[in-house]
Amino acid sequence: MILLLIKLAFSLALLLTQSYAKTTVIIENYIQNDEILIRCESADNNLGSHVLKFGENFSWRFTPNIFGTKFYCYFQSGFGAGEYGVYTRDIESRCGKYCEWRILKTGPCLVQPSITLFCQPWKLPPGNDLASQGLPKIPKEH
Repeated sequence: MILLLIKLAFSLALLLTQSYAKTTVIIENYIQNDEILIRCESADNNLGSHVLKFGENFSWRFTPNIFGTKFYCYFQSGFGAGEYGVYTRDIESRCGKYCEWRILKTGPCLVQPSITLFCQPWKLPPGNDLASQGLPKIPKEH
């Protein structure tokens, strides 16, 4: 009986530790000669709009909610656009506490070091801009 209680206490402690550990999401522009505009948010946090040049990234850390945390990002590039779940229960099971997304010409890809977990195609064709979604257009450099 005591052994069972010890196992139960250990399991509960492990569950709470894993549930409240910080998670990092990183979005990186892998499209040469193209800027991407991103806007990321959850039900509780609007992370704003950001323009990323090739090689630049945007990241944030958070403590997942025990009932399930969801972050969605809307991406716009010269190759397409769309809204994607960058951290959901399904994604959490694939990347754990570090989710790295590379934005490619073909769309966003979830990766781990040297392994591509999965890629998604652009949902909207080139030419669709985020202004129609209430977001600013990518500023053009002169």
